[in-house]
Amino acid sequence: MNEAKVRDHEYSMARSELSTIVNAAKRLQKKMAKGEGEVEAWVQSKITKAADYLDSAADYVDSGEMNKEETVLESIKKSAPLPEPNMGRLSRQSKSFPIQARVSLQPDERNQYFALTLSAADRSGLLYAVAKALAKYLIS
Repeated sequence: MNEAKVRDHEYSMARSELSTIVNAAKRLQKKMAKGEGEVEAWVQSKITKAADYLDSAADYVDSGEMNKEETVLESIKKSAPLPEPNMGRLSRQSKSFPIQARVSLQPDERNQYFALTLSAADRSGLLYAVAKALAKYLIS
């Protein structure tokens, strides 16, 4: 199957999902249009996550990152340095609940190897930054 047909199908599926999202958002807006009231925590959480996911997807598409995949593949094949990642924006969850980055390095029982543990808020380019720092110090 050629790649153009696969991409067309993926776009068709995405358009269908976006239509479902728009309809669900309109239904929610209609129910919550007037006055104030209580919204259960799980409903608030789902709305917040959906908004964050859609914002992230739109930012990704707007940034042109989808087109950079070919550049990365070419760089890997040529063993050339990878291009710097687009740092993007922080998610709402990361803004609301910031996580202080923590790194620990612990030796194994025989002191032959070390285990690196990293705890940080997820963001675009995080793994690249970690890999770049490890490569800089020749850590494999």
